[in-house]
Amino acid sequence: MVGIRYVLRIRTNVIIIIASALGYFFFAGLRSFAILFTTSHYGLSKAVASPLVLAVGIGALAGVYAGGRIADRLLVKGYIRARILVPAVCLLAITPVLAVAIMTTSIWVALPLLTLGAALLGGQPGHGCRTPGHHASPLWGRAEGIRTVLRTLGEAAAPISFGFVSQYLFGGAHRAGHATGLEYTFLVFLVPLLCAGLLALAALRTYPRDAATAAASAKVIDAAASKPAYD
Repeated sequence: MVGIRYVLRIRTNVIIIIASALGYFFFAGLRSFAILFTTSHYGLSKAVASPLVLAVGIGALAGVYAGGRIADRLLVKGYIRARILVPAVCLLAITPVLAVAIMTTSIWVALPLLTLGAALLGGQPGHGCRTPGHHASPLWGRAEGIRTVLRTLGEAAAPISFGFVSQYLFGGAHRAGHATGLEYTFLVFLVPLLCAGLLALAALRTYPRDAATAAASAKVIDAAASKPAYD
């Protein structure tokens, strides 16, 4: 419990843990209703919608790879905030991209935008939103454990939350080519995703100090662990 309290006292940790959880929450909700949305909103059959959703999923995998590469290149060039900047930019860019994709009724307009949006979603949690400064310390495991718990809770809550809002607040799905409950639901849940991006931007200010503090703590722990014991 002491380690967990210490991790949560680091402001950057709290910010990126929340931002990452919000990203996974939205992605899980989008993934859960992707087939239903594409069939009801764009007028496609399930046989056509399934491979299109798969293509969008491949975009998410590409985003994981690209996000990591971009952050690594920035780090090599000396930009220490790269692991925060990359997910922040991805989160902020997702909102307009997915908003247009969700509101259009043309699948040919929506498909590239949805793929790009999935890539941005993949790019932000897959590499950047990781707890900083603890990679050589047991505290890193605790920080990652907290992040994983919140991620799991968010992913578990997303299908229920999206389904409830769609059905009981916006009336569920309607005929193709017209606004659907899922359309409004996706647009509503873009708001916390935008907030996650703004949170990640806030972490740009605190990251260098918190990372340096955590690194210094890790050195103290390593030095104490390597110090020979005397009888």
